[in-house]
Amino acid sequence: MSLGRDGGDVMPEDESHDELPEAVALPARRISAIWLVPLVAALIAGLLLWRAFQDRGPLITVTFSTASGIDAGKTALRYLDVAVGMVETVRVSDDLSHVVVLARLHRDAEAFRVEGTRFWVERPRLGPEGVSGLSTLVSGAFIGVDPGPEGGKELKSFMGLDQPPLQLRAEKGLSVSVHTLEFGAGLSYGAPVLYEGIAVGRVTGLSVEAEAKDVVAQIFIEERYARFVRENSRFWNASGLHFDASLGGVHASMDSLESVLMGGIAFSTPGKPGPEAKGGARFSLYRNATSAQRDFRESLGLHVVLEASRLGFLRPGDAVLYRGEQVGRVLGHGLRDDARRVGLHLQIDPPYTALVRTDSVFWNASGVQAELGLTGFHVHVASVESLLEGSVSFATPDPPGPKARPGSVFPLHMQVKERWLSWAPRIKLGPSAAQSRPGSGGGGAMGTGGLGAERGAGSATEAPLPAAPVRNAAGAPRVPSPAAPPRERQRFGGAHHQMD
Repeated sequence: MSLGRDGGDVMPEDESHDELPEAVALPARRISAIWLVPLVAALIAGLLLWRAFQDRGPLITVTFSTASGIDAGKTALRYLDVAVGMVETVRVSDDLSHVVVLARLHRDAEAFRVEGTRFWVERPRLGPEGVSGLSTLVSGAFIGVDPGPEGGKELKSFMGLDQPPLQLRAEKGLSVSVHTLEFGAGLSYGAPVLYEGIAVGRVTGLSVEAEAKDVVAQIFIEERYARFVRENSRFWNASGLHFDASLGGVHASMDSLESVLMGGIAFSTPGKPGPEAKGGARFSLYRNATSAQRDFRESLGLHVVLEASRLGFLRPGDAVLYRGEQVGRVLGHGLRDDARRVGLHLQIDPPYTALVRTDSVFWNASGVQAELGLTGFHVHVASVESLLEGSVSFATPDPPGPKARPGSVFPLHMQVKERWLSWAPRIKLGPSAAQSRPGSGGGGAMGTGGLGAERGAGSATEAPLPAAPVRNAAGAPRVPSPAAPPRERQRFGGAHHQMD
């Protein structure tokens, strides 16, 4: 400390400066990290909204009979289990008759709003095709979508299906149709199609053709089994039990337990398989497997025509006998063009076609035939079956003439002459004749065409088939079938039999 000029104390200069506060430099204040959370959330929300707007597809309207299982904002539209849209609104129509569903498709789902697109509600179902939609028990019901054909017209309104379609357009396979006039009973939507007892397809639709009055069943065969359907395949109604009564007894058969319960169609390819069937092919539907096999058998062998002044007791299915052995059958009958004669269409099984010669003689062997002559009273019975069902017998002289050609016409005699029964020519038959049971028919090429094409020597003459309707066992006239428009089809035993 020092003294001032007036003798007072004077503080040192540096001590007065030490008592003043000094400024402290602080770091700049930062924004809290907590504010980044709502900022990021807002950014993400904005991106999602933009993404949703970008993915926002067209709005369509689908009409259903009921809204069972459909919830706005929850029920998705799915194709092959991939979501392609979402239900936005469900409301009742103005007339209170149905339900209107407004659904928003995804942006990349433009293909699902073209004409022909099908919509249905997928839920658990039990039908002829089995149990379906079980996955919806966990995931909930959804609207199934099957896109229409590519390049179709764009639509905004659609009519929903009450049942799921049995064939999706993406599913590969063979689609054909079968036609019948009488045997549609037992068929149902979704019924199985059987091959050798195995389900290889299903009935995808049933309809009636107004002009032909045919019941038409659309069937779909899975791709892996499509090769079994040939142009010469035969389809029959496999619904329920089938009974066949004859002198041999009553026989019952069924194709499968599934077809008994749900109905169905079965098919097979008899003989040599033909070319594979093409999509859209048309087939006839037979009453049962027996009718289908009979039609194939009757298409083989030799076909000839007999003319008589009256029909008598002969009917389609009656046996044709040679020395008492059945070698063929009567296929049909009808009046000739002049209405003075009756024509009978006969088929001889392939192993025995060599027995029919141009000079062969045919007679009505139905029932018991009695003959009174100079040598006494003679009674002739061709077979036990002929007493009840009727039959035609024939004989060939020795030596035999040339082989008869398809379509040859012979007179039908009402009485047999004794000398015919003594004819016993030696005729060489094919090796299959010894192995063929009576009336079974063996192999051979299809040979129904050309009836009435040749004139044979001796008693065989040329003539066309009967012009009047050939009738089946039930007496029903033949009817044209749409399965073969260019040619006429005649019905025998409930099956379509093609003839020229």
